[in-house]
Amino acid sequence: MELVCADAAALPFADASVDLVFSNLMLQWCDDLPRGFAEIRRVLRPGGLLLFSSFGSATLQELRAAMVRTSGQQL
Repeated sequence: MELVCADAAALPFADASVDLVFSNLMLQWCDDLPRGFAEIRRVLRPGGLLLFSSFGSATLQELRAAMVRTSGQQL
């Protein structure tokens, strides 16, 4: 297995050339998310798999609550 670090908006792979794209906490940083997904779709083979993780609405809720308590402001 070869690991590659690349720009999601310009993946350095040929069309339909990979079976799996794995992204951990990266997609939320894409300036153009539709373009990032289009690139992933372009490089995946038919039947290929995208696995990704991202933050949800409940992520870091304890930190958010603590900030509200200390600042008195809603975040």
